[in-house]
Amino acid sequence: MTSFANTTFYASVYAGSQRVPTRVSQKSPALDDALRRCGIDRWTQLTAYNPAGQQVSQAANAEAHQRLVDGLSRNGIQWWPGYGLPDDPSWGAEVSVVLLGVRLHVAMQLAQDFGQAAIVHGLVGGRARLLAVPAKRVLA
Repeated sequence: MTSFANTTFYASVYAGSQRVPTRVSQKSPALDDALRRCGIDRWTQLTAYNPAGQQVSQAANAEAHQRLVDGLSRNGIQWWPGYGLPDDPSWGAEVSVVLLGVRLHVAMQLAQDFGQAAIVHGLVGGRARLLAVPAKRVLA
C-alpha cells in the first residue's frame, strides 16, 4: 500500500474547470471548499484500474472504468472524475472517480466489486485516509 501513500490524487471539480490535489494523511482545503459548496460532507476516491495492484491492458482498464461509471449512473451515485498520479514514474496515472457523499460501506463494496486493494476516503475538514479493502468473500 506504499504506492497509494506515494500518489497525488486529483478530483476534477467545478465541471472539470479545476483539478484539486489530495495526498494521503494530508488535508485539502480546496477539496473541502468544493465539497462544502455542493453540500457534501464526505468523499471517496477509487479506481477500477489494475485490480489487486496488477497491471492489466489499457483496454481492460478502460472497460472496467466504464463499467464502474455506468454502475454509478444507474444507481444515482454522484461523482467527480479523478485520477491518481504516482510519484514513481514507472507506474502510470490511473483514472478514478471521486464518490460524493457515499457512506464508507458502500464505497468499500464498490472497491471490492472491482478488485481493488485500497481506497482513499475523507471527511470535509479532515485528512485523507488510505483504507485497505477487505478481500471479497466467496461462499462455497
